[in-house]
Amino acid sequence: MFNTVGDLVRWEQQMTNDAIDDMLTLRMGLPMYLLLMEKFNIKQIHVCGTGLWYGIYLQHLFNVAD
Repeated sequence: MFNTVGDLVRWEQQMTNDAIDDMLTLRMGLPMYLLLMEKFNIKQIHVCGTGLWYGIYLQHLFNVAD
């Protein structure tokens, strides 16, 4: 359905339903990382917890739904 990632992004930006955004994130987020790690033979990654902490903090500060 999409020839480029740009086509997919433009399509997704037109959507107003958060369920579609959630679906794309779940379908493309972690699987994409795993695919790239496998392709470039990356055995492990280090994730900084600070960014996660700030995201959770802002979520609670602005009462943003999950």
